[in-house]
Amino acid sequence: MHCPNAFVIPNIREAGTKLKRQERGSELSWAVPVDNEHVTGLSIVAWPLEGGAPKKDWRPGTDTVQRHSPGSILVRKYEGRQRKPDDLEAQEGQRSIAVHALENLGMSDTGITMLRHLLREQIKRVEEGLDPMNVMRDAWANQKIPTNAWNTIMSSAEA
Repeated sequence: MHCPNAFVIPNIREAGTKLKRQERGSELSWAVPVDNEHVTGLSIVAWPLEGGAPKKDWRPGTDTVQRHSPGSILVRKYEGRQRKPDDLEAQEGQRSIAVHALENLGMSDTGITMLRHLLREQIKRVEEGLDPMNVMRDAWANQKIPTNAWNTIMSSAEA
C-alpha cells in the first residue's frame, strides 16, 4: 500500500561548484495510489521564462542526466538491466505486491521498519474510532506546515 504523497525535489544534478542559498526546487509532484499495484503520478514544473517565452534548452533539476522518454527504460536490453540495474529492476524484483516475509532487511532499513510500525499504530487507532496522527479537526489547529526542499552550497568557512 502506498500513501498519497506530495514532494518537491531540488536540483538533483547540482554540481556544488557555486555558492548558493536555498535554491528552490522546480518541480512539485504527487503520487496517488490507484490500487494495490498501481500509482498515478502528476508533476508540475516551474519553467523559467526568457523574454516572455519558455527558456530554451532549460531542464528541470529533477530531469535525469540521460535523455529518455517515459517508458523508454523498459526497452533496455536484458544484459544492460543486469549489469547496471536501475530503480525499475529493484522494484520489479520485489513482485507487484512485495512479500515482506521474503525480505532480508538490514541496518540501513531501520526507517522502513519504523514507518511500518507507525502505520500499524495508526491503523489500530482508526479501528478504535480515534483519529490517526496529524488529523486536525479544530479550525484553529489546522494550519499549514512549512516544508523545505532546496540546495544550499556553503563555503568551508561558513560550514
